[in-house]
Amino acid sequence: IWWSTLQQGDMARARAMAERTLVLADSRGDDLLRFAAHSALGMTLVHTGDMPRAQQNLSQALELHRGADDELPQAMFSIEPGVQLASYLAVSLWSQGQPSAAASRMRSALARAERLRHPMTLVLALHFEALLRLMESDFTHALAATRQALHLVEEHQLERASGPLWWIHGRAVAAAGDVDGGMEAMHPDKTLPQQHGLAYGLTRWYHAYAQVCLQAGRPAQALEAVQEGLAMAHRTGELGVVPELYQVQGQAQATGNAPAEAEA
Repeated sequence: IWWSTLQQGDMARARAMAERTLVLADSRGDDLLRFAAHSALGMTLVHTGDMPRAQQNLSQALELHRGADDELPQAMFSIEPGVQLASYLAVSLWSQGQPSAAASRMRSALARAERLRHPMTLVLALHFEALLRLMESDFTHALAATRQALHLVEEHQLERASGPLWWIHGRAVAAAGDVDGGMEAMHPDKTLPQQHGLAYGLTRWYHAYAQVCLQAGRPAQALEAVQEGLAMAHRTGELGVVPELYQVQGQAQATGNAPAEAEA
């Protein structure tokens, strides 16, 4: 229930559910339930932007996972928990100004995913690897990761997992010089999750799309994307990308012609 709530973009409810589960786990002294609660809370907090608390909970979940790994049948999960938790932790660390620690965590997560040879898990790890590379403006490696992930999606018919990859792929394509191709590639990312009733992660789509609009010399369109992204962030509680949206807003306004275009 928590995971579907998160995917639908109801961050306040997802966080409340995770916190209640943690209280219940502590009252019972149940380490498996405590693992689930710290995992859910940590991932939710990454989306809401509370990175220090996210790091704390994700680290605790990973510690509990190491102790319970043998007790967790792989069939219980569509994505292997250790890889997912380490990937989220990498984003949390990067967002707190710890790029080396983030890169180390991401390398470990990707190596584990490759050893497991589980397609959905590897697609997720490549998605987070590409996301971190994008955050570092390392568009070459971001593009390589998305291409590998999209190949796996096609090979194993994992269309539902492909949405978040497209905006990263499109952003990297645009940065490589093909702005129109990048913008075209990004549109499936927005429409596909919406078709499945998914809202989480779309705030980052608006941020990336606004960046590409700026690159294309369309500041008014960039401002429109920023405003839609901010509205969604405040509606869903997915506030982690809000500072980056404001940064793009400032860049668009600083071009000088953006206010005139917006009024027109």
